[in-house]
Amino acid sequence: MMKFLLISTLLFTYFVSTAQQPKSSLKAGDVIPFFEKTGYDGNLVSLQTVESELIVINFWASWCGPCLKSLKSTLRPMYESYDRSQVDVIGISNDRQQSKWEKAIKSWDIPWSNILDDDQSLVRSFDVPAIPTYFIVDNTGTILVSNVFSSDLPKTVKRLLKERNQ
Repeated sequence: MMKFLLISTLLFTYFVSTAQQPKSSLKAGDVIPFFEKTGYDGNLVSLQTVESELIVINFWASWCGPCLKSLKSTLRPMYESYDRSQVDVIGISNDRQQSKWEKAIKSWDIPWSNILDDDQSLVRSFDVPAIPTYFIVDNTGTILVSNVFSSDLPKTVKRLLKERNQ
C-alpha cells in the first residue's frame, strides 16, 4: 500500500509539473477584440487611446497573488524603464467588485490605464484561461506575442522593440 501511494504521488507530481499553462486561443498575427471602457481615472480606454509602439495588455485581479507579485517584480519595473512612446500597459481587471479593484489600484499605485471587466466580457472575448495573462500588441491591435509568462515580459518587450527599430 505504501509503495502504491508513493508511486501515485510521484506520477501525480510529474504530470502536474509537466502540464502546460492554459493558453488563450488568440495568437500572434490575430487582431485583438475591440474594447472601449471607462478607466479607473474616468477617461475612456481603448487601443486607440494609447500611442505607444507596443502595448502590454495585462489581465489581472486584486485577489490574484501571482498577478500582484508580477506587478511588483516585473510589470512595474518594465513599465518604468520605457518611454510611453515605446511601451504602455493596459490593465484589465477580472475583479467582480469595483471597490476591491479601486482599492488595489490605490494601494499598489498602478500608473497605467486600467479598466474593470466586472461582466467578464473581455475575459471571454480574449479567451483568457487564467490570470495573470499577458498579450503584447502593436498600435494597430495585432498580437505580436500572446500568453507571455511574466518572467519573460521584459526580454520579450526588449526583443520586439529591437526588431521593430532595425
